[in-house]
Amino acid sequence: MTIVQRTTATAFAASAAFAALAGLGALLIAASAVAAQPAPDPPYPGPASTPTSPPTVVIVHSGSPWWTFVLVAIAAAAATLLVAWLVSRIRHDTAALPAAH
Repeated sequence: MTIVQRTTATAFAASAAFAALAGLGALLIAASAVAAQPAPDPPYPGPASTPTSPPTVVIVHSGSPWWTFVLVAIAAAAATLLVAWLVSRIRHDTAALPAAH
């Protein structure tokens, strides 16, 4: 492997790693913004009335937990790095083949 090929491969790997980390950072920022928002107000119940019996079950769900976004971000970063590595290997293997004239 020549110095130019090694430098190109190193630059490609560094740019792929930077892109993956930038994507991970963007996902974490988005996840923290979503997690910081308050839960929506309940729908308008209509005219005031006294219920005859209290509700048996009240389910409050404000969305996915923050760690779900982190897991998806890690999986996306890993997939990006894997694809970048595979493409660099394909380029490296095809660059070694002699050109047909």
